[in-house]
Amino acid sequence: MPSPAERLITASIVAIVTVVSLVLMLSWTSPELSWDEASYTANTHASWGRLWSTVDYDRHFHGPMAIYLVKLSEEVLPGQAGSVESRLRFLIVLAGSLGIGLLYWALRHIFGTSRPAALVGCGLLLLSVIRIKEANIIGPHHLMLACTLAVVSLGYHSRNRPSLRSALVLGTVLGFGALSMTYVIPVFLCWTVAVALAGAGWVAWDRTHLKISWLVPAMVLTAAVVVLVVWPPGVLRYVVLKDFDYYVHYRQINLRLATLVGDRLFETPPFWAAGYWLASLEAPLLITAVATIAITIWKARKGGVTSKHIYLSVSVAFLLMTALVAHQAGARNLLQFVGVLCLATGAVFDEALGHNPRIIRFSSAAILIMAALNLAWLSQYSRYKPYFATDGYRALVEQQKGRLSESAKVMVYGLPVLKFYAEQAGTALAWDASEMPWTTHADIRLAPDIKYVLIPAFVYHGVPAEQPLRAVVAAHWKTVWSFNDGHAWELRLFEKP
Repeated sequence: MPSPAERLITASIVAIVTVVSLVLMLSWTSPELSWDEASYTANTHASWGRLWSTVDYDRHFHGPMAIYLVKLSEEVLPGQAGSVESRLRFLIVLAGSLGIGLLYWALRHIFGTSRPAALVGCGLLLLSVIRIKEANIIGPHHLMLACTLAVVSLGYHSRNRPSLRSALVLGTVLGFGALSMTYVIPVFLCWTVAVALAGAGWVAWDRTHLKISWLVPAMVLTAAVVVLVVWPPGVLRYVVLKDFDYYVHYRQINLRLATLVGDRLFETPPFWAAGYWLASLEAPLLITAVATIAITIWKARKGGVTSKHIYLSVSVAFLLMTALVAHQAGARNLLQFVGVLCLATGAVFDEALGHNPRIIRFSSAAILIMAALNLAWLSQYSRYKPYFATDGYRALVEQQKGRLSESAKVMVYGLPVLKFYAEQAGTALAWDASEMPWTTHADIRLAPDIKYVLIPAFVYHGVPAEQPLRAVVAAHWKTVWSFNDGHAWELRLFEKP
């Protein structure tokens, strides 16, 4: 058991890490809502009863927890508590930041690392560019990251000691994970494989029999009860399973949903997209993780492989494969993998450096400085623009009220965002607006009576040259308004000549 002094130090660091994360997430993300965020936020007009009892609102085939928290933020926080975006995001930011604090606590007291090693693991995730800049706050990703870290950490703690208490705790976490994101099912499967290979008593198999403890169904039942209480259709109408099946067959549905990789749009993300995002955005994490894990594997050849090695290897590999085989809508889909990679790096950091206190302290300080500089450089000084940095809709509503009052047919990227800021400004939107086809294909048609097209730079620069939005609109239509603050994609309003 840790001493009272150590518990106090741990609590203090957890609190500091949580507050720093909260500040970073609120201040270094895009100041305006992104497409996804505005789409989720639009559901807050519905009553609590409707959100609780139905499924026919825009959840993006995930649980409603993000919408619940946004609606609660909207109703509880006073209007003087920051910008409207910060108020709407606050409770999700708080939940996501608590996950970073949980990571430090887990590394220190579940995995038994030194303080510098725990700071390396949670610091790399705290300063992750993908977490801060590429994952939209209003949505399921940060909530699911916290649930994933909790399942992997608590699952490791109880891997050899199955108990009803552990089953109830893990089941509760999985339940809230199911209310957050469909990917809770791969997380549960990841835990199952990890404890089967590295634990005892939960799941075991030999050549003829598969043995599953009754505590595993108890865990699943606990998760189902949590979902039943908070969102009954998730269980009664099997919505959680149906949503997962939707994503399993996502590529067969043939939806046209392009993905931005760098400054180019791809109908199907290239196989190298995940590597590109990690190398270009998370270089300190990637270098540290690869070096630390490689040294640990090399030493394990002589010292022997432990259950910790097996458990962490399964967790990292399983979540990496999940990210690679799922639809990659952007770097944000790597967030769960990034979180577990940070956990694994911190968990074996002492071992990789031979438990040498001086080297561990020096290395941890150097790594955290590099991670901080990487985040600062990409945020302030480079030409990098996050996927969701599509600011300008607020300025459009303020500066183009005359055009917004026209009864014109318009094609828009980010129609939920435009409607949100028009509502916030009390501006009547007279446009007959439709969402831009989110595809790189050249067979999209521009209706002959469209007068305006509102699109960001990654559309008119990132699609193929023959795509009409680039070949016709960007090349021949007149730019009548634009917005560019230097850190976001330029937003342009084109008018048909």
